Amino acid sequence: MKKGMKVLAGGTAVIVIGGLLWFANGFMGNPVSKALATYNTEKYIEAQYPNMGLEREETFYNFKGSNYYVRIQSPTSIDTHFSVQVSPLGKIEQDDYGNSVIGRWNTYSRIDEGYRSRVEAVFGSDDFPYESDIDYGKLRGRMTTEEIETDELHYPNYGLIMEDLELDRDYDIAELGKTAGHIVLYVGDKEVSVKRASEILLDIKNILDRE
Repeated sequence: MKKGMKVLAGGTAVIVIGGLLWFANGFMGNPVSKALATYNTEKYIEAQYPNMGLEREETFYNFKGSNYYVRIQSPTSIDTHFSVQVSPLGKIEQDDYGNSVIGRWNTYSRIDEGYRSRVEAVFGSDDFPYESDIDYGKLRGRMTTEEIETDELHYPNYGLIMEDLELDRDYDIAELGKTAGHIVLYVGDKEVSVKRASEILLDIKNILDRE
């Protein structure tokens, strides 16, 4: 009886440990799959993007999709970076070079962050005279010229056209803000009227122009 209990206890322990390992693998991945994803991605980059001098950076596990992502970066191009998606068995599933680099999403994100940080610096200053729980600025990014012409309802006639952006270009953020800046600011005031709202808007515009 004692021997049977030991066998049962041992079998239970194996099941419990196996379950814990399966659970951990689902949430954190495993070193074997991670190493395989890294190795296969390096071979994939050599074959698909030769002579670009791309460098592999971090490999990380995405528990939502149960797959791995390997980040790729060019040492000479600030806007040339993307991720390769790899299955746990090491199969290359896709990369986002087309959208991130060719589609200019990286370029847009870089200059948009520059604009956001400038606006946040103004709204977050101790000298800013208005209190708000919702305030931010962004550069409005539109899609291609053709898509804009066929969908004016969703893409109003202002903002940056993504396909016109240039990789690695050092843009004048202030100039872009004049034509593509989009600012959201909620302000509370004791007086609720068109006149008071106009005064606040003009005052905020003067502050932003100055800063």
